[in-house]
Amino acid sequence: MVVVSSEAGAPTVKSQLDAQRDELMRGVRSDPLVQAVLTRFPGAEIVDVRGPEHDPPESHAGDGENEMPLPSDDDDR
Repeated sequence: MVVVSSEAGAPTVKSQLDAQRDELMRGVRSDPLVQAVLTRFPGAEIVDVRGPEHDPPESHAGDGENEMPLPSDDDDR
């Protein structure tokens, strides 16, 4: 048995996720720091936004592992 309704259905999951992403992008674009960066670097664009639920990458600063040496002035010659 097939039931057809004349009422509109709920938005698709994709359209809901797209709306959430659009809202997040608008919020990021309105941030004064982001506006300053975009003004300072003409042509820069926001290509990805992660919400607060994402953990920041682990910092390995100070453990000495995987650190690249800084170039010295002698390296410029």
